[in-house]
Amino acid sequence: MRSFWNTLGTYMTKLDIDQTKIHIIGNNVTGNKKGESLMNFLSKAMRPSKVKVESPLELGQAGREMLALYFEYDKYRLWKSRMHSKISFKL
Repeated sequence: MRSFWNTLGTYMTKLDIDQTKIHIIGNNVTGNKKGESLMNFLSKAMRPSKVKVESPLELGQAGREMLALYFEYDKYRLWKSRMHSKISFKL
């Protein structure tokens, strides 16, 4: 796993420095010790001067903006609520 992230970091450094970000979405990564150690590892493996690793809370403004890069925010929230629901949504 380490070699994957290190290799990915070397490829990403060839991109524009303002666009080289890794977004971790959907979890409160920085809310516990294991998550913080993961973020520290990824930041070091990704060449921190050139690649940023971000994981804002999805309910905050920064999280909404990050999600908007990849998904329609309302559809993402609906999908996520269905993923964690015990109700069957089969048609």
